[in-house]
Amino acid sequence: MRKLLLTVALLVGVALAAGACDTTPSGYAAQVGGTTISSATLTAALSSAAADPATCEVQSFLGVSSIHGAGSGDETYSSAFAAAVLHQLIETEVMRRQLAAEHLAITPFARAVGVAELDSALTPTSTSSGPSCPGTGATTLQGFTPDFRRQLVDFYAGLSLLIAHANGLELTPAGVGSYAAAHGGAPSITCLSAIVVSSQGSAQTLEADLAKGASFAALARAHSLDTQSAPNGGAIGCAPPAQIAQLAAPLNKIVPRLAVGQASAPVHISTFWAIVLVTSRHALGTVQSAATLLGQHAAAGEAAFRAGLARVDVVVDPAYGSWSRSGATLTVATPAGPSGGLLFNASAVGATGTGPGTGSAGGLGATGG
Repeated sequence: MRKLLLTVALLVGVALAAGACDTTPSGYAAQVGGTTISSATLTAALSSAAADPATCEVQSFLGVSSIHGAGSGDETYSSAFAAAVLHQLIETEVMRRQLAAEHLAITPFARAVGVAELDSALTPTSTSSGPSCPGTGATTLQGFTPDFRRQLVDFYAGLSLLIAHANGLELTPAGVGSYAAAHGGAPSITCLSAIVVSSQGSAQTLEADLAKGASFAALARAHSLDTQSAPNGGAIGCAPPAQIAQLAAPLNKIVPRLAVGQASAPVHISTFWAIVLVTSRHALGTVQSAATLLGQHAAAGEAAFRAGLARVDVVVDPAYGSWSRSGATLTVATPAGPSGGLLFNASAVGATGTGPGTGSAGGLGATGG
């Protein structure tokens, strides 16, 4: 993907290198079913996202490799970053329309659920193929300006309302309680400790020590190879059912069957062996219970939102890209880039980014349809 010096595109107007179309700024960044997302709105959103001190988390959330282009100045944004933020604004407008069609209003409780969902979405998962970021969703969210933060929260709150409505769940504290009671009880959070060793023999020796009454925490401190959890007696944290289900097999099947205070038999995971202990289980709060219950229907809810997105006419100003379909995915495709002669810094042309569609903007990724 090529990069675009947005300040030039906004204030001067440039001809795209890919063709002779007029890209003089039209005053709008996108038209969504006749509703205008102005260039000023996009510029404000870009400034808000770029100013967040949690740069790594923002890039991971939006699925871009960089925020700024190769030109000079703090407002030289990469076209991939601009496209991802614009996609978020388009999705927010489509969400507003869908809520109106269902006669649903965003309530304070729905916003609280939206904050919980957004906190999770903004906290990157460290993988071999993705960034490893030190921050959390809560700190990242607080770094946005109030207006942009409200837009993000309202999107997640709206999606929660649509999913709840489609599944007969009234998104209120009482409604969440009633729904949980009718579907197996309130979700719980499970706290775990683990001892990780290199061989089955070592794990079996530790299992025998535990059977004789040895302290799990003391054994973890003395023998576990996990340098992060060992100093804490093997404590690896707490997780709701959805995250427990994502544990490496066979732990995802073993942990739900363990009683509080019960340690597992030695479990072979990749090149290691582990013994896992359930230290506690407790019911989630109402907001987290709502988020967990809604998570069970998230895939269907997101598919319905994407279907609605596909039915809305969207036009993007060519200065920012185009509304593009690739298979079942709708996204803001970045422009080809302006001629190098029109840039203050010609090296901005050709700088690359991952572009939208590879991350999780808007809760659905920079995708739709």
